[in-house]
Amino acid sequence: MRFPFVIAALSLTFVMFATPLAQAQRQAVPGFDVPVCAGSISTFVLDDAPADGFYWVDIFDKTDEALAFRETFLKTLRDDGRKTNEDGGLVFNFESQSAFLGLSSRGGIDKAQGSGARDRRSSSDIGLSELRDTIREGGSGRNNRSSLGQTIDAKAELRDSKTGRVIWLATLTCEPLTGDRKLLMRFISKVVVDSLAREGGKSPF
Repeated sequence: MRFPFVIAALSLTFVMFATPLAQAQRQAVPGFDVPVCAGSISTFVLDDAPADGFYWVDIFDKTDEALAFRETFLKTLRDDGRKTNEDGGLVFNFESQSAFLGLSSRGGIDKAQGSGARDRRSSSDIGLSELRDTIREGGSGRNNRSSLGQTIDAKAELRDSKTGRVIWLATLTCEPLTGDRKLLMRFISKVVVDSLAREGGKSPF
């Protein structure tokens, strides 16, 4: 007869323990009510950005997904009260060794792979590091992988195009807790943009 009461007590204990964790996750990145990607961002402030400057994002390898990420990031900047323009003097560059949301390191795809690898990445909703593995393994492991559990590693660089000086840097790493690519784009964009207003250092999210 006491068994249902034991189950109820354990359930209550779990709820009491989980609630603060959920609240902490929501507070880490305001505007997101569900966990999206657990990790941290480290930022380095090298110079002051002009308060009235216009922002833009330069994409090294213009895949469909990378361009979609740029639009999401620019919208996040505008929602934060920052101005954007294609001729903006404050230019972001993103690099990733894990094919983060369609972004690659400077130089793009290995030329030995030709346009075929570029077409595969542009037309498919592949995982965060699946492109790298697909190129390396000839596609043999592609169907066995998911964006969940694949670590995102990315670097953001903000440069003053007039002086050529890098004025802000960030390195980000996290483990995706969802396979929703659009949600990941929004979440990562907000993490980076929110970090622009903070002092340098490491912040978990």
